[in-house]
Amino acid sequence: MRLWELDDLVDEFVVIEASYNHHGGPHKPLVRNLLANDSRFIRFAPKVTVKIHDRSMIQIDGSWEENIWHFERAKESWGVEIARGYGMHDLLIFGHLDEIPARKTIARIRHCNVPLPLNVGIWFPDAIVDKSFRPDFPVPGNPYTLGDPAVGRPDQINGLPRGQLPNFALGGFHASNYCI
Repeated sequence: MRLWELDDLVDEFVVIEASYNHHGGPHKPLVRNLLANDSRFIRFAPKVTVKIHDRSMIQIDGSWEENIWHFERAKESWGVEIARGYGMHDLLIFGHLDEIPARKTIARIRHCNVPLPLNVGIWFPDAIVDKSFRPDFPVPGNPYTLGDPAVGRPDQINGLPRGQLPNFALGGFHASNYCI
């Protein structure tokens, strides 16, 4: 959905995918393989770069199952390193693939003078589209939004700020559990 929504506004999609799950175990088939072999994604292939984060890249003390967020933070930190490698004039959208910023929101950020960095305040329907859900990380003054992804220049990306940036733009949705 994110590819279709933002295709003509984004020059490159960088997908950071783990070769392991949240518990450090074997992962599902890699997106890289799906993109290469599925006709639905052929049009996006030239713009998609997939970087595989292997669990051997993570230093863990204790068992793999101790803290599932440890694995997510490891991928996020690596993503920040990758983001810092882009040019200072590049505009980056940093977030999970299920955080879908609205096309018009990204167009406004890209083409208008808006203060950066910022969070995109997205709607989080969580399976029941006619009910409100209050995420833990909203943008200021909008309790029914999720404050991710972040948008900024490479030196402004420090990970997922989860609604903590002073600036925000509204528009988009969180795609988790939307099909239940």
